[in-house]
Amino acid sequence: MNRFMKKAAGLILTGALTVTTLFTGGTGLITAKAATDTGAQAVLDDGKPWIDYDLTENVDKAVSGSAVTPSAVDDFYYYANHDWLKDAEYRAGYGAAGTFYTVQDTVDAKARTLVTDTSLTGADAELIQDLYNSYLDWDARNKVGLKPLKDKIKKIKKIKTMSDLKKFMINSEDSSGVSELIGYGNTTSLDDSSSYIFAVVGDDFILGDAAEYSKLTTTGKAYKKYYKYLLEHMLTRCGYTKKQADKMFSDTLAFEKKIAAASYTTADSNKPDYISNINNVMSFKKVCKLLSNYPLEKCLKANGFPTKKIKKVLVMEPKQLKKINSLYTKKNLESIKTYMIVKYTFDNLTKLDKKAFDMTHKAAYLVTGDKSTLPDEEYAYNKVKDALADPLVKAYVEKYEPKTTKENVTKLINKIVAEYKVMLQNNTWLGDATKKAAIEKLDNMKINVAYPDKWVDMSGLNLKGLSYRDCLDAIDDFNVKLEISHTNGKVDKELWDGMNPLETNAFYSSSDNSINIMLGILDGDFYADGMSDEKVYGGIGTVIGHEISHAFDSEGAQFDKDGNFANWWTEADLAEFNKRQQKMVAYYDKIIAFAGEKVNGENVDGEATADITGMEVMLNLAKADPDFNYNEFFTQFANVWKGIATVENEYYSLYYDEHPLGYLRANVTVQQFDEFYKTYDVKPGDNMYLAPADRITIW
Repeated sequence: MNRFMKKAAGLILTGALTVTTLFTGGTGLITAKAATDTGAQAVLDDGKPWIDYDLTENVDKAVSGSAVTPSAVDDFYYYANHDWLKDAEYRAGYGAAGTFYTVQDTVDAKARTLVTDTSLTGADAELIQDLYNSYLDWDARNKVGLKPLKDKIKKIKKIKTMSDLKKFMINSEDSSGVSELIGYGNTTSLDDSSSYIFAVVGDDFILGDAAEYSKLTTTGKAYKKYYKYLLEHMLTRCGYTKKQADKMFSDTLAFEKKIAAASYTTADSNKPDYISNINNVMSFKKVCKLLSNYPLEKCLKANGFPTKKIKKVLVMEPKQLKKINSLYTKKNLESIKTYMIVKYTFDNLTKLDKKAFDMTHKAAYLVTGDKSTLPDEEYAYNKVKDALADPLVKAYVEKYEPKTTKENVTKLINKIVAEYKVMLQNNTWLGDATKKAAIEKLDNMKINVAYPDKWVDMSGLNLKGLSYRDCLDAIDDFNVKLEISHTNGKVDKELWDGMNPLETNAFYSSSDNSINIMLGILDGDFYADGMSDEKVYGGIGTVIGHEISHAFDSEGAQFDKDGNFANWWTEADLAEFNKRQQKMVAYYDKIIAFAGEKVNGENVDGEATADITGMEVMLNLAKADPDFNYNEFFTQFANVWKGIATVENEYYSLYYDEHPLGYLRANVTVQQFDEFYKTYDVKPGDNMYLAPADRITIW
């Protein structure tokens, strides 16, 4: 279920704002000379039209050689953030730093007190503290050692026939935690957002993206070396030779390559037609026929799913499932067994003893470029935040009482929504029918701020006295039962399903037409009670404006006011929108990010459009104040996107993050607006200058 929900999350949370790094907490491996391999020594002066000052190598060289004088008319990002950039250091264990990390650290510092404060009482405090303490009980974990991994490997190796394999898979105890080529669970129906629909998807790929199996990127190579190293380490501890472990790894990648050839890639998921392509609804009987070799129905029953209740099934990738079915044969039995062992090993790396745990995290610098690791206590807290979000947030809200912040930000959102309505009403290129539907969608937008008013009832979960693995099993069992209860059921839209309010993040959700501003982002450069209007507008204001715009972009156009998959744009209006957005694509396509690497405009156009629209609506609001300080506004906006990252992290962001790199989000956005040119006297010939005819105007 966890695998499915991870893969299906994109259906629920769209336009998420958070910056991306390779790993949170860092795990990975590429060669020790990673900086040289990825071209870190060649990036300075290689950017166009700006140098990537998200890379510390560029900042260090600019500062030490006095090669670059900060200038608003040449490079606004560097100008606004120079003082911070020249002294910035990576966030320990992440290979990156910046506003998002600083704000997240502030929120986490408060929340971490909750997992150790023994004066707290109540079920929520007990849950989070029991999991936290069990995580750090290394005596108990070391005593168990690798036994869970070795026992599972023995069971898989005993499989000799396809009949044995099916028996293993439909025995929930034997197959618990084992990757079985597909995942399943319930998600919000695309066609009826008030209902759950059962869904079946392929498993995640070791290399992350299906495209990596046809042509490895720099990041793909890093993942490949990382996982190969981890498998060697773990399987040799289980009695295999290094040669055997390496062969098992290569065989698993070869097996995954066959599936990848029939799967959507990350690039595919960024295309406007992706939603329509994955919205394939079939009868349960037809899905079982599609997976005729695979014991789907028996697996579901073994895991407690009421198959008689499953009427319709969302099959996101029929071709992928067809390929998986063709591979589920006697001919591939050994490949399937190897796949199961390899994936189970990876899934258990941080669940075992201290040796496995330390090896995983100490290897992080080889992929993040940062040799530091986090204290064990921080890893333990992160696990609590991930596995028990609701109890942790409830305890946080009770202790810190952020009610005033929630009220103030809600008022700000209502103000921005009202301005959006004016902007839509005054739009000159939308037809009346589309304009009416857009305003109706805006009027029905759900506003979620800081934390929910209703929580998942976790009173049935008890972790008292359990070992760490038993805690994880208990949490998984609770989540599975919750998942089963959703089968053919109705969605409770009062719950913030799939969201962690303590994350420094904000997003628009198509499935319920909601704007979601997490408590974890309402701090630092983004927002503070009492902050000036200029800073609020340039910080959280542009974030809110960004997220609301996703309701009206090429993806938002595919969902109505209730979150149902229904295109409400006329063909002519959508063509005009795409024409305007194509100008964005063309502009980004010309940009060389670093080391000769070009930006792919189609990968970032949706988020780049949201950045520009978010600034547009805030500048419209600013016009009501004759004394508005535009310098403070633009500087605050650039401050929000300040950050540093290793070359490894920057490659990952360039390839796989749908958001532009931080320095581009700042520079490209501001140069589209007359107010920026007037504030800093930007003229033709200046590096920040963009001729009026070339500026990008969406709305």
